[in-house]
Amino acid sequence: DCYVFDVKEKINKNTEEKAREIRYKFFADLTSKYHFDAILVAHNEDDHLETYLLQKNRNIYPKYYGIAEKTTINGVLIERPLLNYSKKSLLDYDDSNCIPYSLDKTNFSDYYQRNKIRNHIVMKMSRDERNALLKEIDNKNVEILKAQNSINKNNITSISDLTKMSDLDLIYFIHQYINKTIANYEVSNKFIIELKKAIISDKPYIKISLKNGQYFVKDFNSFYISDFSRNVFYCYIYNSPSCSDNEFFYMDFTKGAEDRNIQLSSYPITIRNASLSDKVKINSYFVSVRRLFIDWKIPHYLREKWPVILDKNNRVIYIPRYRSNFKKNTDCNFYVK
Repeated sequence: DCYVFDVKEKINKNTEEKAREIRYKFFADLTSKYHFDAILVAHNEDDHLETYLLQKNRNIYPKYYGIAEKTTINGVLIERPLLNYSKKSLLDYDDSNCIPYSLDKTNFSDYYQRNKIRNHIVMKMSRDERNALLKEIDNKNVEILKAQNSINKNNITSISDLTKMSDLDLIYFIHQYINKTIANYEVSNKFIIELKKAIISDKPYIKISLKNGQYFVKDFNSFYISDFSRNVFYCYIYNSPSCSDNEFFYMDFTKGAEDRNIQLSSYPITIRNASLSDKVKINSYFVSVRRLFIDWKIPHYLREKWPVILDKNNRVIYIPRYRSNFKKNTDCNFYVK
């Protein structure tokens, strides 16, 4: 059977990348509809060599150098059974067996960088030159595998952990980490240089742009990816000592909450996320929440949802202290999620 997809949308930029996304989405839809086991793609040895040389030119660190024989895209198994055959050998086979084929005229243009590599480098390589480059690709991919095995043995959760990693381990850990959020993201040498500067910098908060409005963020000793699009606001009112378990905090004041500076006379109390203009009385003087956040080194992604407790007169009477190594216990009557 022949399945055809007609692209209706207008593509004005990143044509090759967008066309690839559309093509593999089409494959995924067909696989789901007809319960296919895999999609076979006709990439050949020339494509493999071109991709590697293109990766080197772009100065990026890919998940795999060249083209993998098997991979998964959009949940679909992609297999490439022709990677060990040169393009010339396939065309010769077609010609000698009278098998018709078509040629994409854009392949002969030097408009795209890949075409320049194809027409002026790969097509002119001898068999020995090809074999040497294939061996170089294999060695690079062995390095990646070793780095990934090393990464998987360690629990990497903080900036401190990143500073202890070798350059190669750091590159491929970051590659794995970013690709969990941004599929097919190509980690560049420029990004790795920025990242190294960030993790050893004395600055507690640094953002590095990725793509589509996403950022890699160093936040004190934490790191994460964010698009900063979420504005959190919540407000809970309790008329008497109560128990609550929501996405922001856990609370059980049914047995009293004097340890949180809350008396029966404080009710009704309000629990909402903090405002930087809030102030809380500590000992005999008032301290701004903003100052506390800085002193406690609260990661920025937690600041927008950090709770404060107000009494019936709308005064802040309690703000939970941030501890990076906090562990809840059964006796804890209030903690932040």
